[in-house]
Amino acid sequence: MGCTRMITAELESRPFGIDIETSQMSGGIFVSIVEPGSIAAQSGVVVGDQLLEVRRVFVFIYFLEEITYTNIY
Repeated sequence: MGCTRMITAELESRPFGIDIETSQMSGGIFVSIVEPGSIAAQSGVVVGDQLLEVRRVFVFIYFLEEITYTNIY
């Protein structure tokens, strides 16, 4: 496992700029795409990063089906 980094980004009217996927073996939410020039890219997010917490909700063991726009986005 790699190092843990905290990335904080201010919410804006434009999208954060990532797509996510899950690991079917262990669960967890991972970054699959980072849009060039996006808030995510400017914040240092890279493909393969695992999301551990979003808006103070721990998501490190969630599956994609459990994540909805209403509870973390």
